[in-house]
Amino acid sequence: MTQRTLFFGAFGAPPHSPPVAGHSPAGRFLGFRAFAVPPVWLVSSATKSARQLSTRRAPEGVGKLLGVYALCAGMTLSALPAAAGTPKSLPKKVITKQLVKQGRLRVVRSVDGRAAQLTDAKGKRWLLTGALRPELLRLHNHRLKVWATPGKKKMMRATLRVRRYVVTVISGRKPLIGRLQKMASAPSHLGIKQKNGLVPIRGSKPFIKRLRRRLGCKIWIVGDMADSTLKAFKFGWLRCQKRQPIQPKSKAH
Repeated sequence: MTQRTLFFGAFGAPPHSPPVAGHSPAGRFLGFRAFAVPPVWLVSSATKSARQLSTRRAPEGVGKLLGVYALCAGMTLSALPAAAGTPKSLPKKVITKQLVKQGRLRVVRSVDGRAAQLTDAKGKRWLLTGALRPELLRLHNHRLKVWATPGKKKMMRATLRVRRYVVTVISGRKPLIGRLQKMASAPSHLGIKQKNGLVPIRGSKPFIKRLRRRLGCKIWIVGDMADSTLKAFKFGWLRCQKRQPIQPKSKAH
């Protein structure tokens, strides 16, 4: 038995071991097959690591697998939401343009009872909505000018959300609209509140008697102005404060 045979028998590595790519025959004969594959170091990028492995004579399947992994990782990162520090595009604020319409108001039937419908000179119609709707329902067959914003369709018709309105003409005159109050200087006299203060109201006794029943209500009233006093002959109420129910008298025991 030669010296070479004794050396191989001691280390347990047969001389007929197949060659391993990437190392010298000495390493094969010394029994270092487990260390035949070159070491792989991790890098910061999955794409770089795949490229580096492919250049180090790694098995072909490993390079392809890491290439697919890098592609999937890139797609996942692109789908993640933006970081908290990055600015996001804010939604644009919708600015609704205010419209000014003028026409005749009529009260029509609707699914919820009654509706105020404004018709202009060209025959175009709108249903009037908003907080002023109860007042508008009391202005049937009057001519109005409204400031409003477009709303959702109702009963297959366009709607306007009214923010302000004026009654243009009643009985050939422009009416005053305001709250009916007592005059501070003369409590027996009535006045209608306007921007510049109270406008005194004069009229026939039956007219004033009927008017006094609407004390505290928002009304429209028409008449002729003379010496800063309105000589009225026609009015209508628009909104009144809710009255407390009259409590029945308790029976004596």
